[in-house]
Amino acid sequence: MICERVAPFSDEWHQVRELCYILFFQKHGLPRTVLDDGLDEDAHRVCIKRDGRVVASGRITKLPCNWYDVTAMVVASPLQRQGFGAAIMSCLIDIARQLGADGLTLKARTTAKGFYSRFGFVAKGKVFPSAKTGVPHVRMTLSLK
Repeated sequence: MICERVAPFSDEWHQVRELCYILFFQKHGLPRTVLDDGLDEDAHRVCIKRDGRVVASGRITKLPCNWYDVTAMVVASPLQRQGFGAAIMSCLIDIARQLGADGLTLKARTTAKGFYSRFGFVAKGKVFPSAKTGVPHVRMTLSLK
């Protein structure tokens, strides 16, 4: 599986947004504008394509104190649990290291906590509902230093 960089507002970027919308927000009846967080232009986003279509993606954005936030980790439903998410996470960790990041943080769905733990992420604090969907999440961190 080959990770490719995704340029803001490219065809791949639009495909990623659609994939995120379908998997995260559509069932909650939220408008597509829920995806407009203003972070894409400064984010480092990667994707994996199959037959010319984006099937997995994730991004990191810089936070204060030289940490990066992992967001929008998504894998098309029929391809989940086949290594696509692991490939995306490995790419994002590599990019963070290349950028000299001190660490990564993310908000994981509680059902994905084990996935992120395999990369060394550690849960911090209590479970909380997502502000957008109400789905239970937990903050996790990974030190890179």
